[in-house]
Amino acid sequence: MSTRQISRPQVRAAILGRLGNRRDEIVETTVRRIWAEIPAYRAMPESLADDVREHIRKHFEALVGVLSADAPPAREDLMFTRRHTAARVGRIPLADYMAAFRTFLDVMWHDLLEEARDEASSQAVLALVGLVIDYVNLATTYAAELYGEIEQLEVTGADRVRRDLLEDLVAGRPVVPGPRQDAARAAGLGPAAQCLVIVAVPRGAAPDEQLLRSAGGAIARACSTQLMPLTVLRRDEIVVIAAAREVALTAVQDRLARQNVRLAIGVSTLQPGLAGVAAGYHEARGAAESLGPAGGVLALTSLSALDYLISFRDPTAERLIAPGIQRFIRDDLDRGGVLTTTLIAYFESNLNVTAMSKRLHIHANTAHHRLNKIAEQTGLDLRKLGDVLQLVVASRLAQPLGDRPPGSWS
Repeated sequence: MSTRQISRPQVRAAILGRLGNRRDEIVETTVRRIWAEIPAYRAMPESLADDVREHIRKHFEALVGVLSADAPPAREDLMFTRRHTAARVGRIPLADYMAAFRTFLDVMWHDLLEEARDEASSQAVLALVGLVIDYVNLATTYAAELYGEIEQLEVTGADRVRRDLLEDLVAGRPVVPGPRQDAARAAGLGPAAQCLVIVAVPRGAAPDEQLLRSAGGAIARACSTQLMPLTVLRRDEIVVIAAAREVALTAVQDRLARQNVRLAIGVSTLQPGLAGVAAGYHEARGAAESLGPAGGVLALTSLSALDYLISFRDPTAERLIAPGIQRFIRDDLDRGGVLTTTLIAYFESNLNVTAMSKRLHIHANTAHHRLNKIAEQTGLDLRKLGDVLQLVVASRLAQPLGDRPPGSWS
């Protein structure tokens, strides 16, 4: 088959496949050039060369991934950069750090241009140029921002000030004038400024510190506030306090999960100001802990009061449920939960059997039969809202951790 008979996606895939096969060669060529052309690197120990190799390899894989997906890169695609950037601060000047990145790009360009062997492959390479430029622009901007941020943290101790500020807020202590008050003001937080508290807890193996810091930055950017929110890595969690009325975090959580950073993210209700941060923190942490092992996002602002009351495990509420009802729910869930599912659909259909039948795609006679079985086994009257609510609450409290109650979830 001639090249002209191959589709453009096939030509692109073949080019990227050949580039992938030369990954190690491209990495070693880049490292040799960096050490030959940039004096600051020649003065470094061999251990840094290993770190540079790993960094270049990750950039190579990220860039090839962007080109394969034929989609612009996102900052989450570059989260690996933070750890390597932290290893350069104080050892390699920023200008030399950026020069090393340009060396990698020069090697990549050379190899990519060599793939332009005929008209079809030349067109395919030309179509990749825009994405390569997008990657270069984002990667250089992101690396420079990280370098400056990490350098500032090391020089000024700003990270410690933010941690101390967060501890004051979580404990409900007033923020006294000085560096902590300045840090609050820099994040747009004040005594009367409404804010949301976000807590993100890793699921599975905890990522390293620098990766978590990058995840915190991604969450903070999703808040779409004029000033960068207060963002702190606190023991086993990321805490973000944003002067915002709402946030959209589902897409961010999904992108982070694709980078093997799985987070359970809880968002508090809207708090009236700094004095409300303590309550907001406990709300957000509780919301995060209510999510299952796969993580996800639970924003309390999206729940009704009833949804909230039955979203979290409460031992007292469980003890108030009659043993017979608990036994009915447990037995039904063990058998697949058909009756429990029917009950929830009945509740969500405002106790309207016809609407419930349509929701479940079952015949009305089947719906009535199931409801009669529930009434017989529990002794409750499903025509009474109070009795139905007892069963709904019991069924929700019996659900495994992470199963979501009805309502709008962000």
